[in-house]
Amino acid sequence: MIDGVSVVSGERVFRRHPARAVVSAILISAALSAATLFILPQFLPRRMDLSTRGMIVLAVAIALTLVVFVSVLWLRNTRIVVRPDRVEIGRAGNREVYDRATTAFRSKITEHRTNGLRSGITRALIIENAGREITVELPGFTRATFNDLMATLNPIAPPAAADPVAAARERAQL
Repeated sequence: MIDGVSVVSGERVFRRHPARAVVSAILISAALSAATLFILPQFLPRRMDLSTRGMIVLAVAIALTLVVFVSVLWLRNTRIVVRPDRVEIGRAGNREVYDRATTAFRSKITEHRTNGLRSGITRALIIENAGREITVELPGFTRATFNDLMATLNPIAPPAAADPVAAARERAQL
């Protein structure tokens, strides 16, 4: 695996880097657990034992941590497999296959700003197939991974011929 992109002969696999997903899940769950620690006890009855209050806060913090990890690592995980004849897009509990000959792929990059300051970028893949347009957001994809995906889906030049004799014949026809 090179920079979050698996390389197998005949196919390319694109996904976000797992380390970024784990780090973001840890940071989000830490923030939610800290908020739970300070906010939830205010809503619990004062007559409740301290150990019972602590167990309730701990149970809610663990539940929030599990929800964060499931949502970051499974629900928001998008895997795109590009083969010479088809493209497979896998999301949580869903996998769709598109034929490259009848499907067009475009990119959509949205830059978000808050009070004039850049606050984030959303990268999306737009799929046009059978008269319908499908937008697949790609959270966590870096600029390099997204650009590599788009270059693989929409090459500027045709791929080089594998046979050197065929390549020489193509050059001779120019």
